[in-house]
Amino acid sequence: MFNNVRARYILQFIFSHLSDKKKVYIINYNKALFEKLEIDLDFVKKTSGKYRKSRLKGKGIGKEYTLEDDTLVFEGDYYNGKKNGFGRELYLNGTAKFEGQYKNDRRDGFGKEYNTDNKLIFEGNFVEGLKNGYGKSYDDDKVIFEGEYFGDKRWNGKIYNHKTGMIYDIVKGNGNVIEYYESKKIEFNGEYNIGKKDKGKIKEYFEDGKTLLFEGEFKDGELNGHCIHYDFRGKIKFEGEYLKGKRWNGIGYNDQGEQEYELINGNGEIKQYFRDKLKFEGVCKDGICYGKEYDNNKLVFEGEYLNGRKQGKGKEYTIDGKLKYEGEYYDGEKWKGKAWNYYANGELEYEGEYLYGKLNGNYIYYYRGGVKKFEGNYLNGKRHGKMKEYNKKGKLVFEGEILNGIKWNGKSYGDKVYEVKEGTGIIRNYYNNGEIEFEGEYINGERNGKGKEYNYNGKLKFEGEYLKGKRNGFGKEFYINGEVDYEGFYIDGEKSGKGKEYFFNNKGKLKFEGEYLKGKRHGFGKEYNYKGDLIFEGQYQNGEKFLDANFIWR
Repeated sequence: MFNNVRARYILQFIFSHLSDKKKVYIINYNKALFEKLEIDLDFVKKTSGKYRKSRLKGKGIGKEYTLEDDTLVFEGDYYNGKKNGFGRELYLNGTAKFEGQYKNDRRDGFGKEYNTDNKLIFEGNFVEGLKNGYGKSYDDDKVIFEGEYFGDKRWNGKIYNHKTGMIYDIVKGNGNVIEYYESKKIEFNGEYNIGKKDKGKIKEYFEDGKTLLFEGEFKDGELNGHCIHYDFRGKIKFEGEYLKGKRWNGIGYNDQGEQEYELINGNGEIKQYFRDKLKFEGVCKDGICYGKEYDNNKLVFEGEYLNGRKQGKGKEYTIDGKLKYEGEYYDGEKWKGKAWNYYANGELEYEGEYLYGKLNGNYIYYYRGGVKKFEGNYLNGKRHGKMKEYNKKGKLVFEGEILNGIKWNGKSYGDKVYEVKEGTGIIRNYYNNGEIEFEGEYINGERNGKGKEYNYNGKLKFEGEYLKGKRNGFGKEFYINGEVDYEGFYIDGEKSGKGKEYFFNNKGKLKFEGEYLKGKRHGFGKEYNYKGDLIFEGQYQNGEKFLDANFIWR
């Protein structure tokens, strides 16, 4: 910011007549002025000639922020007031959306695109903001297209179907393909025309990837034509016609296969029942529906729908009427909004924010009784960033930073104070009820060295050695009464090597001693009864007694 207050006010006066809509900021380190400037981006665009010449001439590093909450959405190289050089676009949750080269404010050169889960979806060449030249598209970390792009369209290359193992050619933007997207469980069977999906059929599956959820016709880049929606039992829930991606004409059915409603030209009233109780009611206009869902005659949701799924603004409620979520939905998922959750007795359990269908942003958790348990940030459903953790009495037990759910930097408080730096040190993790889940040594964010695991009630259940996050080396498992259940060796989290098992509540009497492999008795071993008598001596294979000619039975 300007150190000279007078100069700062002169700058404000010069631009006071300009509108202030976007409020995206650039912080530019100007080599000519040797000072940091913070300017409204609209000012830069609307006074581009005069302002860039006088203030943003030369190279610099810039950052852009949103108006609502000053969230960083871009950082990179600028030249003469425009993005030129390397830069990164960011989603609102802080993960990368694009990283690569820019020229005159457009993507130009090599770059990479990511989805909101921070998974790579494209890498390749851009020209004037569009994909042009060689590139690769990804789905669920697998290449699904490789080849040449032209004007953002797949032009010459190969499409890979990892479900069937088939490979399809695209030549000059045209080809017949069967394309499968594992992340969305969607299959396209049809034609590419001028580089885009044009005519064919779309099938969508439930999470198992086998049970059909939807099938319909695809024309002109959208769902157009006949379609059918199914429930998980294979019964038809809706059959009719789509127009420009929306349900337009058709009939909806109940669980008994009886007609429940009809859509005509995207309009209609819907009422659905379950065991004679109203389950859903809504009104559709031009393919967009507004509706309400009920559970045992209690309102649990109200909001907008598209093609039978929550899409747009909506609110969710608990069965006793407390607001549970308020915000936007996309394709049936909570997309951007605020969320609250409650214990069975109605007390608040947590409050926080959703973004891109996952927990993102600030969250506060509470114990029963209202004592704060946790406050901090989430990123894509995992704790990430600064946080504080408390016990049931409200005393601080950890303060520091978390990286993707792992305590990375900070201090744990209790009978002793432990410190962790860059994922290395002594760490305590806790259950939701405040009891210790684990206490032990970490290196680079993983359990490495000695540690202890506890059950939900605070009782010791394992003590031993770890390597790369798993039980490795000598360790002991314990019964709920504190007696030893097993002692021996582990490899990659499973019993492997020599070990001993003991009876429960029998003063430490031996039950078995011998060899294990991948968690099962395997190799030579001895088995004893509750009185301590030897009842078997011989070989085991995959957990079973291997009765060959050399076994001894007693």
